[in-house]
Formats: sequence, C-alpha cells, structure tokens
Amino acid sequence: MSEKIINQNLRNLLEFSKDNWSSARGLLSGLLLIFIATCLLFTAIDFSKIPTYGWCLIGILLFLVIIIWLRTRLPRVPKGKIGVGLALIVEDDEPSKKAFVDFKYKLNELLQFSALSHEFKFVELPQSICNNIKDNESLHDLARKVDLSILLFGRIFTRGASGKHSQYIDLNACVRHAPIDLSISKRLGQELRSALPARYDFLPDQSLPACEFAAQHVDAATKYIIGITATLCGDFKYAEELLLNAEILLKSYIKEAQPSPLLVLLERVQFQIKELYKNWIRHESKIYILKRNTASLTRCEPLIQKLHGRDGGDENTYTTSAICALVLHEDILKAKQEIDVQKGRRDSVYFYNKAFISAYEGDLDESYRLYSRAFNEPLPDATIPTQCEDFIQILLDKNPDKPWLYFCLGLINLRAKEDFFSAERDFSLFLSKADMTKYLAQEKAVKKWLAEIQEKISPKN
Repeated sequence: MSEKIINQNLRNLLEFSKDNWSSARGLLSGLLLIFIATCLLFTAIDFSKIPTYGWCLIGILLFLVIIIWLRTRLPRVPKGKIGVGLALIVEDDEPSKKAFVDFKYKLNELLQFSALSHEFKFVELPQSICNNIKDNESLHDLARKVDLSILLFGRIFTRGASGKHSQYIDLNACVRHAPIDLSISKRLGQELRSALPARYDFLPDQSLPACEFAAQHVDAATKYIIGITATLCGDFKYAEELLLNAEILLKSYIKEAQPSPLLVLLERVQFQIKELYKNWIRHESKIYILKRNTASLTRCEPLIQKLHGRDGGDENTYTTSAICALVLHEDILKAKQEIDVQKGRRDSVYFYNKAFISAYEGDLDESYRLYSRAFNEPLPDATIPTQCEDFIQILLDKNPDKPWLYFCLGLINLRAKEDFFSAERDFSLFLSKADMTKYLAQEKAVKKWLAEIQEKISPKN
C-alpha cells in the first residue's frame, strides 16, 4: 500500500471521527486512528517489530483518547424522553452568569417536574459547543446528534453605562422531530420563535423574577410546540395532555404576571387544542368507515363534547356527531340537529347529509331533491360520494329492514360516481327488497334509469 493511500485513509478516518465524535463510532474510529498512526511511527504495521515501550505508548495514547472522549462527547437524550436543549452563550460577568443560573434552573425545574406521561429531558450544552453554532445547518445538526426535539439557543449579556445596567436574554429556537419532515420541522421552529419574544430585558436586581417569568414562558411554549408535533405524529392523547397542561400553566402565570405576551401564547394554545380535537375526531371517524369498528365512534363522543364546550367544530365534527347518534343510539332527532347546525354552509356535504337523513326516515321524494342539489355543488373532497356510499352500506348491513336505502346507493353510483354496474346492482336490490307500494314514483324512475344503464353497459354490435 503506497504512502499516499495510507495518508488519505488516515485523513478520512480523522474526518469521520470528528463528525461522529459524540457517538461510540466516533470513539472507535479515534482509537483506531491513534493505533494505526502510532504503529506507523515504529514500523510499517509489522507488529513483531514494535518494542515493549511502543506498546506502552500506544496503550497510554488510547487511554487518553477515551478520557478525552468521555469529557468532551455530547450528551444524548435517553430513548422515550422528550429532549429540550439549552445552548446559551453567557458573557463573562457576574450578573450574566447569575441570570443564566436562574433561568436554566427554573426551566429545568418546570420541565422535569411536569406531571406528564412522557418525561422531558433537559440538556445544558457547554459553552464550547454553543460557540460553534454558526448557522441553521449547524444548529439542526447539533439537535440531531443530541437527539433533541427542541433546541433553544441565544445569549445572555449585560449592557449599560454610568452605573445603570440592564440584562438581556436573546432566544431563538429550532424544532426537530424524527417522524416529521424537515420542512414541517422548520415551520414549527418558526412557530416557536413567533410564540416567544426575541429578547427578554430586565434590571439586574430583577434577575430572579424576570428569569422565572422567561422560563415559564419558554416552558409553556415548548409544551405547545411538542403538542403540535405529537398531533402530527398521531399521538393525540399525549398532544392533549401537553396542550391542556400548557393552557393551565399559562392561565396561572397570567394571574401573577404582566399578561400581554402570555395572552398571545394562550390564544394559540387554545386554538391548537380545538385543531387537535378536530384531527382526532377525523382520525377516529376514518377508522370507523374503514373497519366498521363502533369503538372508534365511542371514542369520538367525548372528543365532540370537549370541542363543543370550546365553541369549536367543523363539518366533519358535526357529521361524525350525527353518525354517532344514529349508529350508537339510533337517535334520528339528534342526528338531524347536528346536520342542521351546518345549514349555513349549504354546500355539497350539507346536502349529502340532509339527503341521507330524509332517506333514513323513508322520505325518498325529499331525499332525491336534496341529492340532486348535492350532485350539482362542487365537492370539497373528491372522496365524499364514496364515504357516503360506505356509510350507507354499513347502516344497511346493520338495518336490513331499511332496504329503500339502496335507492340512495344507486343514485350516488349513477350520478356522482358514474359507476353503472354498481348502480344497476343497487337499483335492482331496491326494486326487489323495498315495498314498492310506498315508492311508486321511485319505482318508475329506477326502471327508466335501469333501461338507460343497460344501453350504456351493453356491448355494441
């Protein structure tokens, strides 16, 4: 092996060790580098030619590398914990150092003693590491190496003249969460930065209460952001726990402090709680449609109540509430009330829902009129006809004594989906199973539609 190749390999090993120094791989590569380099001092890797003192030297150097690694490696957040890192550059004066101690102690206390199901791990990064943060890339790389979900960075300093000094805490933040796309993490970082003041300023004799206030603000904002990330990851229970905890803390802080920045954050937290419940309800309702598991509807009911208690809700919330009323309690009156809440919208979803309620009660004349309105309105979601079809089929399986609902299925497949084979099947079931003495107009219309369908699906000669 040529000397040039050996030197290149040693340089590559050195770079790898530097890039991965905080991990076990970095240590092993560093040990290997020292071992090879020391051996080369004595011989061209012929171990038989290395003298006894050479082996002693190699052993001492390897031992020193291990000691240096243990003292300089980056800390790692244990698995199962939410890592929050603090990387603050502290100026070399007593007021700044005192403010830093007050701030980090209070923030650590708030995070460590939160009564939450997932523990937070507070990580203080050394000044030598803080000084190496140059840009966003190095910031995110540091958060990745330590496995932090949130990294707070900035500086604490004192400024003033003529005996009048003020202290400042400049804060910035980045958010990193493994299952979430980097672009979303960056947006969450922007959200956290906008939820926090860019600077806290106070007089030196107000250091303790000011630092406690700043720590409380950061604590609540941290839980707010982690709550959003938990929502995005589908961990709705933990997201609820975090956001409700942040709401309670903020309300208690507002009673004790100047509220203006905390009020803004409280409004954001309360808005996010509503969004959480909406997403959670949407998730459970999809499970019900896909798996026909009524347990998911049972889980929806308390969520809907919580959302209603906050004057929140969207069309999916009210639709799901109507589904719960029908499927779990067979309460058609409650279902109608939930659908009627949406009457101000007058869009396709509203007319689909109203049409089904009329059909469920046996009024196919009104149902046909409403379905016709629904088919002529734009769809906010192209899957809505399929969702309606799936739900009607679920109810038909549960209530075979309502065969006139096949009329609805036929209409949806014919007009909304243009699935002529399914429409033919559904209309045929309607004619064979429903009591035609009650639906003479529908019988005549269905026979006409079936003839038209036959013309469309029959092979041309």
